[in-house]
Amino acid sequence: MAASSIAGGIAGSRVLRRITTVIAVIILIGSIVTAPLYPGNTSLYLLFGAVFSVAIAVSGIGRLSYFQLFLTAFLALGFWAKLVLHLISRAAFIEPIGRFARSSEAWDHAMLAPMAGVGAVALVGGLLKFVDRGALRPDFALAKSKIFRHVGWPVFWLSASVAVALFALSLRFAIIQIGINPKIELSSDLYVIIAFTVSWGAALWLDALGFWLFVAGRLSAASVIYIAALEGALAAVAMGSRAQMILHTLPAIVAVLIWAPRIGGRTSGRSLGSAVAASVAIFVGSLLLVSGERLMTFPATTSVAPAVPGEGVVSQAVPMKAPWPSPLVPPFAAQGPVFTARAIQGSAKELSSLIVDRWVGLEGVLAVSSDPDLGPSLLEAAAAEKPEVGVDAIYQKIAHSQYVRMNGYTFMTIPGAIAVLLYSGSLTIVGLGMAAIFLTGYGIERFADLWVRNPIASAIVGSALGYLVVQLNFPWTLLIFCLELILALGLVGLARVAVGRWARPPG
Repeated sequence: MAASSIAGGIAGSRVLRRITTVIAVIILIGSIVTAPLYPGNTSLYLLFGAVFSVAIAVSGIGRLSYFQLFLTAFLALGFWAKLVLHLISRAAFIEPIGRFARSSEAWDHAMLAPMAGVGAVALVGGLLKFVDRGALRPDFALAKSKIFRHVGWPVFWLSASVAVALFALSLRFAIIQIGINPKIELSSDLYVIIAFTVSWGAALWLDALGFWLFVAGRLSAASVIYIAALEGALAAVAMGSRAQMILHTLPAIVAVLIWAPRIGGRTSGRSLGSAVAASVAIFVGSLLLVSGERLMTFPATTSVAPAVPGEGVVSQAVPMKAPWPSPLVPPFAAQGPVFTARAIQGSAKELSSLIVDRWVGLEGVLAVSSDPDLGPSLLEAAAAEKPEVGVDAIYQKIAHSQYVRMNGYTFMTIPGAIAVLLYSGSLTIVGLGMAAIFLTGYGIERFADLWVRNPIASAIVGSALGYLVVQLNFPWTLLIFCLELILALGLVGLARVAVGRWARPPG
């Protein structure tokens, strides 16, 4: 790899360090300003803010770990930002919180778990920054080989065509669509392949190909962002997930902005800015489409499609039944022009709530910390629990979820990894568990760094793992996803090595 490309990664890390430092300072100041609003012990609340501030700051130092960066950001959104939002607005939580008493003692008790979990991530991540100083070294041999210059585009268009076909298939038969049971019987192996491809596999492969095409001089850096945005929008519509495009596109944007300027090729600040702006516009369009799709698909009792927690959570759809406590009314698709106005209204509301309130975290620890039956046996039962239990799952009972069974649909409230570990009733288990989860995710990301050697692939891995950890409901699904991801990375890396060895770059 060229020395300039290494410098690009280092320079990008410096920019991220400045950004994370600013965010860390904002968290500290925000905690101080809102401390009088906290109903419990002020010193504990300030310590809570300090833990998140340190975690964010640590994610920006040393070698860049996309997994640590995204995991810490998602945790901060789900815990710190959500708590601050509710302290200021006094708005009701969008998810149930079980037996949480809202007393000062209950608040202080609940805050201990995220402090233990996030503190463990910051500590382990910080130590790894000193131990593991190896930078991601992108492989240019494949991209600059003669064979890739001939087959790169055909492979990309073939792959894109297959991906679009699978998106359409998933949309038509709800193979992996949030809140809707699959409408077609598939073998378990075929189901896993399609579900993984729609949720993360297509993004991993197409975005990696886009980056290699950029290195080969066949694409501009801005075009790589457009590829990620379009793929993310199609995945979001196919899955009925309002968050999926963010999760697919943001890591690609971060990786391109870090690496493209120093790699060279067809790169300009203006074109990159236009691509990012276009991605935002595409996101708004996908949000409108998904909200409209939900209004036409889901039975409803209100003017806006109901909240669906845990969007884009797993690579496998969970058979679900939908929750409406009052009598059903026809979908809004039958209400003519009213549909468009309500879809726009719903989209605007969802766009604002996606910033903070949709992220999982705080409600989970509030509900679990107030449950009287915590202990190792409960955590063991959760570890063995399968998604098929649906609304009868452990956390649905702990949270006093109002979601009920209905033919063809399922919704569940999501606890997150820290709340699941808190089933044990031990803060030590929460800390050690989050440390183990972090080390596992970090190891998978490093495998991508060393074997695939593509910055966007590593960024997608970091986003996927970070999001699935904070959205954890069933530990079993996270294990399965990790195995699927390792296998997918193995195949992508094998393609890189095979082509690189078969056709060395000219000269």
